[in-house]
Amino acid sequence: MLASINASRASAWSFAARLVAQLSSLLLLLVAARSLTPVDLGIFALASATAMLISRLAEAGWTQYVMAWEDLGRPPATVFWTGLGVALLGGLAGVAGGMSFVWLGGNGPYGELLAGLSLLIPLGAVTALQYGILVREGRIGTIAAITIASDALALVAGIGSLLAGGGVTALLMSRAVMNVVALLGSLAAAAWLPRFSFNGRTSAGALRFVARLTATQVIEFVRSYGAEFVLALFLGTAEVAIYRLSSRVVGAIGELFSEPLRMLSWASLSRSRAGAETAGWRPRLEGERIVFGTALLALPAFIGLALVSGSLVQVLLGDGWTAAAPVIAILAIGRLLSLPAVLVEPMLVLVGQVRLLPVITTLASTIGLILLLVLAPYGPVGAASAQLLSAVATLPIVIWAQTHYAEVSWQRIAQDLKAAALAVTALAIGVVAVSWKADQWHLSSWLSLTACIVVGGAIYGSLIAMSYRTFCRMLMGALLRP
Repeated sequence: MLASINASRASAWSFAARLVAQLSSLLLLLVAARSLTPVDLGIFALASATAMLISRLAEAGWTQYVMAWEDLGRPPATVFWTGLGVALLGGLAGVAGGMSFVWLGGNGPYGELLAGLSLLIPLGAVTALQYGILVREGRIGTIAAITIASDALALVAGIGSLLAGGGVTALLMSRAVMNVVALLGSLAAAAWLPRFSFNGRTSAGALRFVARLTATQVIEFVRSYGAEFVLALFLGTAEVAIYRLSSRVVGAIGELFSEPLRMLSWASLSRSRAGAETAGWRPRLEGERIVFGTALLALPAFIGLALVSGSLVQVLLGDGWTAAAPVIAILAIGRLLSLPAVLVEPMLVLVGQVRLLPVITTLASTIGLILLLVLAPYGPVGAASAQLLSAVATLPIVIWAQTHYAEVSWQRIAQDLKAAALAVTALAIGVVAVSWKADQWHLSSWLSLTACIVVGGAIYGSLIAMSYRTFCRMLMGALLRP
């Protein structure tokens, strides 16, 4: 039932790349959690979040602008140099802010980390522009290969530095290796490094487009990373570390779905619009198929993660991080409910409603920010609860936008997912039963976690295979096709 799965190996490659990226990121964070104090880990999380905010201001939107370029050829050189110039300004601002923190006598390595991370922003901007070219040319597999290489080398560099006693600087080194390898790989593949040329009208048009998407992504950043700043303000960096670690564990699963979903939806919907024979194209069934297929794969991942969070924390982190278990469980459900929002951007951009993105995201984010300010002072669980309630409140807005402007029928999607709902309920019952018996038999956390995954996966997989045979055949065919 997932026709867009014929965009096939591109989606499979993208999924594999995100798998490597999230596993490598998570492994590095787990080693760091056992090597660094929660305070140091929290300081790096704050520096990283600050640098990411600057990066969103400087980089966001350029990949999408290149992908959405309507002419057949590549965008003019002005687009490249305008994007790089904005990123250079952002990087310099971050370096200045970090060094000012040091010169003013700030405690801890926050300033040095912020300055170092900000130096990487222009590299990321050039990489983002190259990725836009590669997506336009349908070379998503190339992007995936570059991502796999950069993440693997960053993991080796980071763990090696941590084991050698590099401390929190090891995390900065890992990030630098990742950015340099991605830059070199993307330049080698796309080879978009045009001679300097500048046209004021073209630059202004690009900046207007990017500004709309930048506003959307900055607001989304506040929703995703605002908790770190609020927790640091009210409680301290140790609580930031607990929340950040929990968020990364959930993010390792979430980005396996969100990034491939974003790339697949852009590629598939762009092709669908290009092949439309009449004006007034809308995603309709193509969008419904993408949502349906994503839901079938995401439901067991996030529901299962919430159910086994206690055993997972025991296995990965030990007794010192038990406070992270309920945070992981709450964030997992929130991440599941927020997945449909990933489709809003490509759908609205491709139907010519870019102006609505900041409005929709601002409305949703205002709710999220209010909830965060109210609940985050109660600790990491409060911050996670704010994320969950924000996702619950945002979902109707997302459904309205997709229904009204993209003509996606959520009623039809819900009808198609009835069997999946029964399957995930059976999964939950099975996992709870296994956990209960594991406690009775005093099994180790490793054995309990393994049994839950095997039993839950078998229950869900068998029920889905029986209920959605056509989808499963198409999925397996796309993954196994040479």
